[in-house]
Amino acid sequence: MKLAEIREKVGRRLANAILRVSGSSTLYSAPGHFYSPIVNPREAIVYATRITAVDQKGSDRPKIDQAILGRTFQQLSAHFQKISDFLGVGETARYSNSSSYFNFGDAYIYSAFICELKPKLIIEVGCGFSSACALDTTERLGIDTKFVFIEPNPDRLYKLLSPIDRTRSRILEMPVQDVGFDVFAELDAGDILFLDTTHICKTGSDVNHELFHILPRLKAGVLIHFHDIFDSWEYPLEWIGEQNRSWNEIYALRAFLMFNTEFEIVYFNDFMWRHHRQEIEQTPLGSVLCSINGAGSGLYLRRR
Repeated sequence: MKLAEIREKVGRRLANAILRVSGSSTLYSAPGHFYSPIVNPREAIVYATRITAVDQKGSDRPKIDQAILGRTFQQLSAHFQKISDFLGVGETARYSNSSSYFNFGDAYIYSAFICELKPKLIIEVGCGFSSACALDTTERLGIDTKFVFIEPNPDRLYKLLSPIDRTRSRILEMPVQDVGFDVFAELDAGDILFLDTTHICKTGSDVNHELFHILPRLKAGVLIHFHDIFDSWEYPLEWIGEQNRSWNEIYALRAFLMFNTEFEIVYFNDFMWRHHRQEIEQTPLGSVLCSINGAGSGLYLRRR
């Protein structure tokens, strides 16, 4: 028997023994095995490093129309100065620029989209500091927006909401998989579906449900946000190796967008920062992003 086979058998038996003690189901394959969705970090890092270097021209990536991204940036940048006056400023602000979950780069762009579109409805799936940003923006600029927050673990969200927020918001304490499609049917052109998912594709996961059952039902003109999406269409090496997150949403989204004529990329935070940094640095957002050395990881799509 080969050493790899011995490791796989021992690993699987050990994992299954732990699972049996905890009352959980056993595993078909040990983590790191080629049948397991949990990666072998060493192998994954080697592959990610090599394929990212090969794919510099982006020929195997979803189509990005830089003219569209440029126009979007011009529209959004018109709002940056007023956003700087309130975002994370003052004792009454819900959003804090100390948030590592939703940094200033992400918050500025999200806030600017709200300023530009003035949506009648925002549905957030996965809530917290992004919700705080949206509520601060609509309140300070007098935008009449209704909110639906879908969050099965709402403790952080409730800490950020004021009593008035709860009257203008609908909070669904359940997984998105359990939410009726009629909720998303209320989104019209110019409204926003903000997705911050578990980042995991597996049987019954939120990511699968959103890609396969929610996005195809959206009306034309709805703006959709995904989080933790990077220009390389790969996750940071630290996440792959040291942390072994084994996230896979970025790969499913990449496949979803390849040759897809129904959805267009209208803004891509990390792409713009890496390829159009000089233009960004000339705006009020520039100094903010330079201080945190990044522009966030939001990807914005629009249903055609």
